[in-house]
Amino acid sequence: MRKAERLFQLLTFLQGRRLPVTCLQISEELEVSKRTVYRDIAVLQQSGIPIDGEAGIGYLLDHRFQMAPMMFDQAELETIRLGMSLIRASADDELKRAAQQVLHKVAAQLPNDGKKNFNDSALVVPHFELSEQEKQSLVLLRSCIRDQQAVRLDYNDEAGRGTEREIEPLGIMCYLRHWTLIAYCRLRDDYRAFRIDRIRNIVALEQHFVSDDNKSLRHYLEQQQQQYQLTWFY
Repeated sequence: MRKAERLFQLLTFLQGRRLPVTCLQISEELEVSKRTVYRDIAVLQQSGIPIDGEAGIGYLLDHRFQMAPMMFDQAELETIRLGMSLIRASADDELKRAAQQVLHKVAAQLPNDGKKNFNDSALVVPHFELSEQEKQSLVLLRSCIRDQQAVRLDYNDEAGRGTEREIEPLGIMCYLRHWTLIAYCRLRDDYRAFRIDRIRNIVALEQHFVSDDNKSLRHYLEQQQQQYQLTWFY
């Protein structure tokens, strides 16, 4: 997490609280060390943010302090709510927590009447629970995609036949009922799609790879768009 994002998250966590919050509570909420909390609090105080702190009691943001409001219209707020609801309904625990934090940050900036409208959205999505294997696969694959790290899959195809593939993961698609990994398959020397719920095991390899104009998620999507006249959002 970048420092600016962490400071904003810290301010959001403190805003609106009537009782002091301890350093330990903040460190657990933000998943950072207590030393980082002390440094970030000091940075905010030096910037003129009215945060009172006392050893053994905790930190309290002056209730008169207000962050600059985010200017969203009703349709934009409904879009944020719907998007985060989709994540909360169908993703792994890490993304669910992130989606909930986004909703908390947006709601914290709204007036009281706006909070009620935002929290009482009429746009709903059905929930479907992923298996623990799928959740673990998503978390590991997102990390390998960010680090451009090759992986080895034990995979069952549509007919249930087992196969082992060494791939370069490029992106993940969310369909209405399942997640799909888009990767460059070293065995087939071409793009392949793997349904997350059919992956039996994943091993992250020490090898890394480099994307280019002819081997990337964007290149794959452009090929699909030309072939099937599809439009993608990402």
